[in-house]
Amino acid sequence: MNKFNNILNKDEHLDKKVFHYTSPKGLYSILENGTFRFTDCQFLNDKTEYIHINKVFSEALNELISEKVINNNFEMARDIIENDKEYNWDTLRMSAKSKKIMILPRRYYVFCTSVDNDSLNMWNHYVKNNHYQGYNIGCAVNQIKKCLNAISTHDMEIYSGRVKYKKENQVKVIKDIITEIDKRYSVAIKKLIDSKIHDNMEYSAIVQIHEGELIENIKKLRLFFKHKAFIGEKEFRFVITMPIQKTQRQNSTVEFGCVLKNGIFVPHCDIKINKESTIETITLSSMLEHEIAKKGLEQFLKLNEYHNVVLNQSEIPIRG
Repeated sequence: MNKFNNILNKDEHLDKKVFHYTSPKGLYSILENGTFRFTDCQFLNDKTEYIHINKVFSEALNELISEKVINNNFEMARDIIENDKEYNWDTLRMSAKSKKIMILPRRYYVFCTSVDNDSLNMWNHYVKNNHYQGYNIGCAVNQIKKCLNAISTHDMEIYSGRVKYKKENQVKVIKDIITEIDKRYSVAIKKLIDSKIHDNMEYSAIVQIHEGELIENIKKLRLFFKHKAFIGEKEFRFVITMPIQKTQRQNSTVEFGCVLKNGIFVPHCDIKINKESTIETITLSSMLEHEIAKKGLEQFLKLNEYHNVVLNQSEIPIRG
């Protein structure tokens, strides 16, 4: 949906640099394997962010209904989103056949970065034994997109953009999306009425297709909405979505797997990066032994054939 892409990317500059904060173990894996890891969105660290959008959606829909600016109250979408239910995709696919629309249940994978190159909020995630032990990897947005475009297929969708934290902005975005879908719903219903064909199945198909489209857009958008308490993270996210059946087998462009985290199997997919151009900088957190850490990293970069990476040191002072 064009509106969805425009909402995410209206403030985006492809040459903007973003920063992926990670642990020493995470950086080691990235550099050794030459891949970025995208995590299944249902297994992100903050479990509440997956459902944060539910109440925002309800508020936006209620405002539109009270303002009497939409013709469809989207009751089915409301029930599914507010109660975090699974949608009956088989029913929707049957309804969509006459419209030649392919709708499949999908899985969403997320790669998190920040637009802040030296963020205390982000470094605080990588404190061990009262010492900072983290790194951030600086990359241009367009270089990450090149890696994603290289593995893109007809059934894969790729999104990127700034995370939105202010509730008023979130409500406005959802209202815009609902309004646009409702306009197309109204046009389709009017055409059916004007045709003077009283076809309940056709009417049901129109309703379900537009309800399903709204549900899908909220599923995408939920990954770019977070509570205002996290505004200091200044996140910029990259999302890959693909049909579930595609994630259940390996292929030549995307490697699927799981990693154990706190005793839980966390699904992910790994995307190949370009060693010559994807990573521009690596910043070391304010470590006590930063000089030896820098020398060791320089050697590891050479061993793994990264020749154009600039190493920086965090300027945030260590509490002593």
